[in-house]
Amino acid sequence: MTARVTPVLVAITGVGVLLRVLTIGLAEHRLDADESLIAVMGVDILEGRSLPYFVYFTSYDGGGVVEAYLAALGFALFGVGESVLKLAVLGVWTGAALLFAGLCGRALSPRRAVIATALFSLGTPFFVEWSVKARGGYEETLLIGIALLWLGEPPARLRSRTRGLGFAFGLLCGIGMWVSEMLLPLIPGALGWLVARRDASERRALLLALSLGGLIGLAPLVFYNATHDWANLRGSVVFRLLEGDSRPPLMLAQLADSARFVLGPLWGLGVAALAVAAARLAAERDRLTLEHVLAISLGIYVLGYWLNGLRFLDFPPSRVLYQTAPAVAVLLAVAVDPGPQWKSVRGALATLVLALWSASEVVSLVAWWRSGEPREAGSWRSTFSLIDAPRLHGLLLEEGVDFAFAGYWSAWPLQLEVARARRAGEPGKAINVSVALPPGPLPAGRRAAFVLNHDAPLLADIEARLAASGAAVPRHDLGPLTVLAPIDASRVHTKAGFPRVLMDGALPPLPEVPDGFN
Repeated sequence: MTARVTPVLVAITGVGVLLRVLTIGLAEHRLDADESLIAVMGVDILEGRSLPYFVYFTSYDGGGVVEAYLAALGFALFGVGESVLKLAVLGVWTGAALLFAGLCGRALSPRRAVIATALFSLGTPFFVEWSVKARGGYEETLLIGIALLWLGEPPARLRSRTRGLGFAFGLLCGIGMWVSEMLLPLIPGALGWLVARRDASERRALLLALSLGGLIGLAPLVFYNATHDWANLRGSVVFRLLEGDSRPPLMLAQLADSARFVLGPLWGLGVAALAVAAARLAAERDRLTLEHVLAISLGIYVLGYWLNGLRFLDFPPSRVLYQTAPAVAVLLAVAVDPGPQWKSVRGALATLVLALWSASEVVSLVAWWRSGEPREAGSWRSTFSLIDAPRLHGLLLEEGVDFAFAGYWSAWPLQLEVARARRAGEPGKAINVSVALPPGPLPAGRRAAFVLNHDAPLLADIEARLAASGAAVPRHDLGPLTVLAPIDASRVHTKAGFPRVLMDGALPPLPEVPDGFN
């Protein structure tokens, strides 16, 4: 990075941090269900109740555990709060952004470095939203993915340390497999970049050190798999593909919807600019540059998304495209950089495209801030994930509920409220929250409640079961939720015909047209 460009890139990154702090304060100040789970884990860690290796009830997502430990630290210093968790995640993004700025300053021309850093820092509403979301693994994968590229073009004082760079690369790859499989498509390009930047005489030492680092980084995950019936491996993308997963690839319309959701209002312009960048790079094949590496990585990533986008859901999981942020920023910079012809007609056109793109993103961002709500508010997902947990907790307390049985996605925000009350020294606000029902009757005289979405298929089954038992249960409507309370707790158990877990049928029907939030 040249001395002239360094302060400019750092300042641009600082503006990106400020932009996200404003986003947290003005709009993104509530937690969805998955974020609430991370927060509950953070409280459990703080109180010594748990030292998790993976997110609760899963055998994957080590990144969520990283966020939970960061949350525990933040909660210890500042108390349990939504913004504390969001700011902890923002800290990870800030580290990734500074590494990205340093990488761009060393590997790109000064003009491209400034444009790419600005586009990365400004982002799109999607990229900004996910840079402060504690959904487990997204920010950590971004950090590791950029760090792998950074190792290929480190500061001058580190360039001679071939073995150290190789070891660090392997170690990060190994740890990254614990963090999230989203890193997998990013490794080939980064590895090619690392090897290409070394003389042929250094490559043997580099690869040996890399292999050692990889083995050490993978060791905890291998040990976990060996002691847990290979649960993490059997749930992986690679295993499912080798097993012959029959889910079809995404359709062209679904890919277009994903591009629209990720790139924002001018997504068509963005896709066209990426195509222009690819064409320009195809004509510059004399040497491997960072631009080429990121173009290859983006192609591999999008190909994997196309082939595997419907592995778990019936609609595209656009959120995983968050890892394309560095590639999108650099390739857009390639597309709008006219080189020495900056003052020509081509330069004027590039300036116009960049101005239109930036203005569109700023307008969208300001509109989001003015709404005062998280970006996913009003979406299909928000009906079961972004619930008013304080109000729900208050209603259950008013009804004297001891046991609340909730759908999986509504249980975690409620659990967080209970944990917050416990930390505040208010034991009278404790409620046993669970997605699983007891196998037999609970003690007489205790009160229970069911919390489900009003249009969840499971709700009708629960109400029919209660009616058949002769119980007259008041029904409370709380936004998209229906609360059945109070109920004699001794009536609610699996022997009475109730489901063992409130999972199947607990979600509202899928929207006819997916809105991208998932």
